[in-house]
Amino acid sequence: HRCLRNYVRELNTVYLCHRALWQKDHDPSCFKWIDADNAEQSVVSFFRSAGSPEEQVVVIMNFTERVYHGYRLGVPRKGVYQEILNSDSDEFGGSNQVNPFPLEADDFAWNKQPCSISITLPPLGAAWFRLV
Repeated sequence: HRCLRNYVRELNTVYLCHRALWQKDHDPSCFKWIDADNAEQSVVSFFRSAGSPEEQVVVIMNFTERVYHGYRLGVPRKGVYQEILNSDSDEFGGSNQVNPFPLEADDFAWNKQPCSISITLPPLGAAWFRLV
C-alpha cells in the first residue's frame, strides 16, 4: 500500500507541475498520438502540450511484461528529454527499469515525428518525459 500511495502522490505532483498535462484540455490540438497502433508490442504513446512547443510532455505505456531496452520513441522536437515519472521505479514497488539520465533527441524521424529518443521502456508500466 505504501508503494501505491507514493506513486499516486508523485503522479499528482507531476500533474500539477506540468501545465501540458492539464492546460487547454478542451483544445484537441494540444494532444497528439505518437503511436496508437503498435498492437504487436502492446505499446501506446502520445504527447500533450500547453499550447506552446516549450511546454510538452511525452507519455509512453507498455502493456506487456517485457522490458524494451533501446526502444525508439518519436518525439515532436529536437532537444533534451528528461524522464519525470516512471511507474516502474523501485520507489513504487517496480523493477526499476528507468531512464535516469537526460536523453538527447536526434534528427532520426520515427512514428511520424521529426525526431526520436532511445529509451528503456518498463514492463507493465508508463514513463513520462518532458522537453528540458
